[in-house]
Amino acid sequence: MTGQGHRGVVLGETLRFTVPFHIAEVRDRPVAWLVGEAKRAATILATHGDDMQFGGKHSGEAFNALARGLACAALVADGGVTYAGLHWCRDPLCRDPAADHPVDVDAVYSSRPVEDVAVGGGLP
Repeated sequence: MTGQGHRGVVLGETLRFTVPFHIAEVRDRPVAWLVGEAKRAATILATHGDDMQFGGKHSGEAFNALARGLACAALVADGGVTYAGLHWCRDPLCRDPAADHPVDVDAVYSSRPVEDVAVGGGLP
C-alpha cells in the first residue's frame, strides 16, 4: 500500500478485518457458488470500483464486493489470495502466501466437500 496514503491504509486495515468474516460466512458453500459469487463481485467492482476509490454512492457496495470476492477466491484458489500485502486462504491459520497450502479442501474444512466445476464457453 505504499504511496496509497490514508485511504490505502484504511482500505487495507478494513479488509484485514472484513475478509475473514466473509470467509466464515461462505466457507461451507459449494465451489460453483463461490465462483459465481466471485464473478458477481467482479462485476460490481468493474461497475462501481471508482466510487470506492474516489467516493460515491456505491462505495459501500463496491467495498463489500471486494471483500466478498477476496473471500471467495481465498477459498477456491490453491494457495489463497494476496491483495495489498494481505493474505487469505482456506487455512484460517495461514498468513503467509509462501507457506505450504493444503490442496485438499477437506483437509481444513471437512464440512465442505470438494466438487468438480464445469466451466462453459471454452476457448475456440
